[in-house]
This record gives sequence, C-alpha cells and structure tokens, in this order.
Amino acid sequence: MVHDPQTLRASDPQSLSPSEPQTLRASVPQTLRPSEPQTLRASVPQTLRPSEPQSLRPSEPQSLRPSDPQTLRASEPQSLSPSDPQTLRASDPQSLRPSEPQSLRASEPQTLRASDPQSLRPSEPQSLRASDPQSLSPSDPQTLRASEPQSLRPSEPQSLRPSDPQSLRASEPQSLRASDPQSLSPSDPQTLRASEPQSLRPSEPQSLRPSVPQTLRPSEPQNLLLL
Repeated sequence: MVHDPQTLRASDPQSLSPSEPQTLRASVPQTLRPSEPQTLRASVPQTLRPSEPQSLRPSEPQSLRPSDPQTLRASEPQSLSPSDPQTLRASDPQSLRPSEPQSLRASEPQTLRASDPQSLRPSEPQSLRASDPQSLSPSDPQTLRASEPQSLRPSEPQSLRPSDPQSLRASEPQSLRASDPQSLSPSDPQTLRASEPQSLRPSEPQSLRPSVPQTLRPSEPQNLLLL
C-alpha cells in the first residue's frame, strides 16, 4: 500500500511531469518538432516550392504560354491564316481562274459549247445533217430536200408518186399509157384513141369489121336458101 501511491505518483503525470518534459519534451519536440518544421519545411518548401514555381511554373508560362500565344499565334494566324485565305482563294475557282491556262478556259466552255447541237451544226458535215433526226423529221421537207442528193431527188418523187397521172404520163412511154387502167377506162375514149397506135386503128375497122358482115351475112341467106 505504501508503494502504491509512490509508484502511482511516480507513474502519475504530476510525478513524472518533471521527468517527462525534460526527457519526452526534449526528445519529442527537439527531435520531432525541430525536425518536422525545419527538415520538412526546409525540405518541402525549399525543394518543392522553389522547384514548383521555378521549374514548373516558369516552365509552364515561359515555355507554354509564350508558345501558345506567341508561337501558336505566330504559327497559326501567320502560317495558317495567310495560307487559308491565300491558299483557299488560290484553290477557289475565282482565284484559279487567273492561274488556269487560257487553254483550259477555252477548252471547258468552248468544248462544252462545241458539244452543243447548235455549235455542232455548223461543224457537222451536210451528210450528218441529213442523218440528224431533226433534219430527217417528216415535218421539215426543206431539210430533207436539202440533205438529199440530187440523184435521189428526181428518183424519189417520180418513182414514189405513181398516183400522180401527170407525172406518169410525162415519164412513162406511150406503150405503158395504153396499159394504164386510167387510160384503158371506157369512160375516157380520147386517151385510148390517142394511145393506140395508128397501125391498129385501120386494121380494126377494115380487116375485122368488113370481114364479119361480108363473109357471114351474105353467106347466111344464100346458104339457107340453097338448103
């Protein structure tokens, strides 16, 4: 029981207080506290803080910031912006028109216009115009007549117009006129008489007509009377 208060007091912080602050305080704050603020603060701010603003911070604004506005602006607007309007304008058909050779300009619209039927009409030969569907249209007889050769012109209308009696009478010989149904029609005796040769006209009334009444008619009553 006697040792309890002494031991407890010795273990009591009040009894240990003179020994604790000297031993523990001297050990803890001197070892840890000076080491923490001095070593850590000196190590962290001196190593990290100076390294951050000097190495990282100056590197960011000095390396990136000058490169962003100065280098990028100098590279983007100066390199791209002059190239954009100039290169794009140069690639623009309006800007390429002066750069294009005159042969291309003349070839594009003139070749396309030359492919136009209106421009091809003067360049086409007259033989192609005759084969053109516009020129071969039956509603345009002037183009057909102009495109047809002269050898076909007289042959086509004269041969294809058999219904025209005037063209047949002028072109057909006189021997065909007699065989023509229009000329052989009994309603037109003048055409038959004009188409018949003169050799047939005297032979019919003189040879055939007198032979029938002179031979048969006189022979009939005489023979009958004799019988």
